[in-house]
Amino acid sequence: MSTYAYRKPDKSDEVAAEDLYSEPAGKTYYCPDPDCLAWLTPVMRNGIRDPYFRALPSHPHREGCPFSKNAASPKERYDERKFDFHCILSNFMSADKGSSSHTNHTAIRPSARTDLEPKEQGVPRTIRQTYDLLKQLPSSSYYGGTRVADMLFDSRSSRMYTQFVSGDKLIECRLCRKFYDEKRAEFYLESLPESNRYCLVLACRDPNVFGQIRGFLYNHRSYSFVVAGNWRSIQRMNRSAICSLVFSKRQICLLSNIPAGQ
Repeated sequence: MSTYAYRKPDKSDEVAAEDLYSEPAGKTYYCPDPDCLAWLTPVMRNGIRDPYFRALPSHPHREGCPFSKNAASPKERYDERKFDFHCILSNFMSADKGSSSHTNHTAIRPSARTDLEPKEQGVPRTIRQTYDLLKQLPSSSYYGGTRVADMLFDSRSSRMYTQFVSGDKLIECRLCRKFYDEKRAEFYLESLPESNRYCLVLACRDPNVFGQIRGFLYNHRSYSFVVAGNWRSIQRMNRSAICSLVFSKRQICLLSNIPAGQ
């Protein structure tokens, strides 16, 4: 289920379901996922508070498409009035309490049903929850007073970042061929959109955390990730890059349904 879609098959001309009341019925729209060929139709029956798109049976979502989930809309799952993106990221970007080996693994695993549908309205508490929330919203829309494109760097918003990326952000990325430097205690990734690719550097200050993250990334090196960071521009390996400190695995989420080669 998605609250937005594209008017054109080339995944351009983004439109929100709530803006379609004035458009003619029977028109076909296209799934926001760049690898999904689903054709969508808006659902705006009387009594539905938040309209959304669903796939036509003749052109269903691909297996693993994040927009095929039959989950409640973001407005139903969370309380927007309580949403503070910078506060949420600051919780991810802090050292784990107690031993650095005692890590919250929920944040780096594919989301479960409880991640998608909390029993009570509140705010996202993992990177995956935050990512799923922002991914279901149009990149040009605002949530909690902040534009979605300013919170999530993905294939939709990448064209906005032609010069630099800075500040608090979630970034879709994959590993570089050489993805770590033990002497520098750094990890190297690259943002996913090939048309506007950035080199990402994660700098780690804790040797134990470095080893944990290195093992996790190596074991899932063929997949893509979402990384939470407070980004700034640097120079690394004779090229421009953006860098963030990494304090724990909680800053990294595996996108198990999006292999990096796609």
